[in-house]
Amino acid sequence: MGCCSSYEKIYDENISVAPGVTCEQAREFVKQGPTWKAINSPDGAIEKHDDGSWTLKLPNGDPFLVYAQEDTGTAEAGDLALFYRGKMNLGKIGELDFAQKFEFKEGGEGSGITIRRQLYDLKISGCISCCGCCCPMALPSGLKTEDAKLNNLLSSLSTPSSQVISREP
Repeated sequence: MGCCSSYEKIYDENISVAPGVTCEQAREFVKQGPTWKAINSPDGAIEKHDDGSWTLKLPNGDPFLVYAQEDTGTAEAGDLALFYRGKMNLGKIGELDFAQKFEFKEGGEGSGITIRRQLYDLKISGCISCCGCCCPMALPSGLKTEDAKLNNLLSSLSTPSSQVISREP
């Protein structure tokens, strides 16, 4: 399918979430397919698989598969985290395969929570890998947009009068 490019560290940013959402609530919310559907493709569809993985099918037909998901740690110990690998198929031009880690930390004195989001171990294959040096530089702006949307959705969890997206696909 062509050459392959690999990059260890792509993104490492913090998301500050206002008070009213616990670390456990945020982790459960982040790992749900409908959350990412709301963020990236409201017109897409979620397909759950028997092995616990899920696919977000974008309107253009390209699938984004989330697999190898793992919860670790506890909020009390300060090491609550969510790991997963994702694979974005970009039609005939290739695919992006990467790892993400979300770390959830309580703030002090009701100051909310902080989510540290890291994207790493990016592997680019297919024709798009020929543009490999450009792809990792372009990803952070899209991830920052996702972070802002995620923060808005999480903030809506603490506002009783707002509508929150369904947790079921």
